[in-house]
Parts: sequence; structure tokens; C-alpha cells
Amino acid sequence: MNKQIITRLVAASVLTAASVTAVASEPSRGFMVERGNVAENGVASIDLASSGAYSSGAVRLGLPTGELILNSQKAGDLTTTEGVFKYALPSFEGLSELQHNSAIYGGLSIVDLGGVSYNNLMLGAAFSANVESLTFSVSPELVVDDLADDTYLNLGLGAYVNLPETSYGRFQPGAELGVSTADDASTTLSLGARWMYNERLTLDVVMFRFGDDTNVTLPGLLRINARF
Repeated sequence: MNKQIITRLVAASVLTAASVTAVASEPSRGFMVERGNVAENGVASIDLASSGAYSSGAVRLGLPTGELILNSQKAGDLTTTEGVFKYALPSFEGLSELQHNSAIYGGLSIVDLGGVSYNNLMLGAAFSANVESLTFSVSPELVVDDLADDTYLNLGLGAYVNLPETSYGRFQPGAELGVSTADDASTTLSLGARWMYNERLTLDVVMFRFGDDTNVTLPGLLRINARF
């Protein structure tokens, strides 16, 4: 009897560890919208894309106190020197029955153009929750864009469906809504899917993007996150 109990406990532990590993293999963002979780300590990943907010690529580094994101293109147009630090917050006591994560983050971009220095700042927060097979994310951001001489708010909303594991990996179709008060900014709706090919490689494919720059592309705009 004791052996059966021990066997069941070991099996449950293995399944739990496998589940945690699978979840942790995702980058701590949606297609573009930041999620409430942060990268685990010691985990590094690289974002590359054919288009979109990470067109020049980005590095995401898990640290003991949070996550460092370099060249994230969040603090306005000054992308070459930008850094963002993301700090995980404790769980909300009133939401103890809901599986959720939350974080705050801040970014800075400094560059000298023709002898003139521009300093862009960004402050943001992210909250994600899982309800059965669905994941929801919300991420408001305040951006002080020195180069554009503008201060504005960005709001990102995301909803994703977590499909069962397959022999080809895991798939997560989703939609993201982006709203901004920046001058000449338009509301955008992005539809696509995340393909978690394995624990080290995640591909985000955005096939439909609606807004002032509406486009439909097949197979779609590709974002790759390679984890080390």
C-alpha cells in the first residue's frame, strides 16, 4: 500500500514538473502585449521578427529580481539603446482562487542625435489570468517620448486559447487589441497563433492585423523566441 502511494506521488510530481516546464517555456509576452509573468532566473531568450514591435530583435534575461529586456522598442522610437526591467509582483490575496500573475516594468532609452540628447521613459504594468483553457492579459503603459515631444498612454489587451498538447507541440490562437493616445496612432487588432514547438522554441504568427496599416499575410508575420 505504501509503495502504491509513493508511486502515485512520484507520478504526480513528474506530471506537475512537466506542466510547469511547458508553461515556463513561453516568453513572458503575447504577440506584442506583455504578460504578468517574468522569465525565470538564469533563463535567457532572443526575440527575432520579420516585422512588428521586435523587428530589430530583443534579448530577454531572467534575473534573481526580475527580467531584463534589451531593445524592446517600448519607450518610443529610440530603439538602439533601450532597456526595460520587469519586476514580478506577489499574488493578489483576493484572487487566490484564480491562477494569475502580475508585474510592473520601466524602460529607458537615451540617444544623442546630431549633438542633441533625447531621453525616452516608459512605465507599465501587466496582469495575466488563466480561466480554464483561456488566458487573458492586460497591459497599460505610460510613455514619455522626448523625441516626438509627446506623452501618451498605451493599452494592450490579449485573449488566447490554450489548446491540448499534440505531437507537433502546443498551439495557442489569440487576439490582441492595441490602443494608444499618441499623436497619429491608430487602434490595432491582431489575430494570430502561438506555436510552442518545444521547450526552447516558440513561434508567434500574426496573420491578420487591422488598423490604419491593415494587412493580411499568409503564412503571416513571424516572431521567434529562442530560449537558452
